[in-house]
Amino acid sequence: MNWHKKIIQPPSSLLMQAVRFGVVGIVAFAVDFGVMLLLAEQLHWNHFASAAVGYTVGLCVNYLLSVRWVFNHRQIASPKAEFALFTAIGFSGLAVMELTLWLGTRVLHIDYRLVRLGSLVLVSVWNFVLRKAILFPQSRDQTAIRSTSAV
Repeated sequence: MNWHKKIIQPPSSLLMQAVRFGVVGIVAFAVDFGVMLLLAEQLHWNHFASAAVGYTVGLCVNYLLSVRWVFNHRQIASPKAEFALFTAIGFSGLAVMELTLWLGTRVLHIDYRLVRLGSLVLVSVWNFVLRKAILFPQSRDQTAIRSTSAV
């Protein structure tokens, strides 16, 4: 099979989902970080507010790419309900990010950009685990079929 067909087709394993989630995360984080820098550095917004807006824009990018490319099993039939839950999970990640930003900047006195970069791994793991468990779980039947076909 050609490499470009493998990239387009739905992922067949948790590892491939995690890899794709990582790629999507990098793209979404680039958007997030770029918006944050634009608002904080060019428009002189408070770094907490600019980080929150950047995160929210990145969250939308992440959702669009995740449902199209990362997760092939949909738990919720309604796209509106799915997006609402995806956003709720994302905002729990936003709370983790803002807490990390507060601790890093106010308590440890580290530059907000470095703290935001550092929070990337923590928030990414948080979001992946919750989204995979709540929104995009693989059914037990699919797991059994894939594990027997891999033997």
